[in-house]
Amino acid sequence: PLAMREQGIGGVVWLRVWVDGEGRPGEIRLARGSGYRLLDDAAMRAVRHWRFVPARSGDQATASWVEFPIRFALSG
Repeated sequence: PLAMREQGIGGVVWLRVWVDGEGRPGEIRLARGSGYRLLDDAAMRAVRHWRFVPARSGDQATASWVEFPIRFALSG
């Protein structure tokens, strides 16, 4: 978020996301927050628009949970 970048604040947000069999995010949970509500909210909003490669069981796509970090890093 611009307000955080202007203040020189970055961080890491860990999310846990239920990915359906078509790669769409369903439930999005905050696994570990960055310590900044604005970063946590921005990460959750962004992931709602992402598409994932779903897990597979043999040759069948299947829904599953995935957990990953989103890094907000300052550059320049």
